[in-house]
Amino acid sequence: MNGTALGAFRMALGRLWRRTSQRRSQRHSITWERMIRLTERWLPPVRIRHPYPHQRLGVATRGKSRMR
Repeated sequence: MNGTALGAFRMALGRLWRRTSQRRSQRHSITWERMIRLTERWLPPVRIRHPYPHQRLGVATRGKSRMR
């Protein structure tokens, strides 16, 4: 469900990383191709580790609910 949001977070982190590295060096700039390679190498891929809530929390209750 939120795999897209996690991917966007990873891309934003790569952009911030590039901007920070650009600020530190006035002579050399990192190209986007090199930054993509660095991001692929050092940032872990997006994986959802937990099952969806309807699989994880599919519990049937018996009797009256305590929340009433």
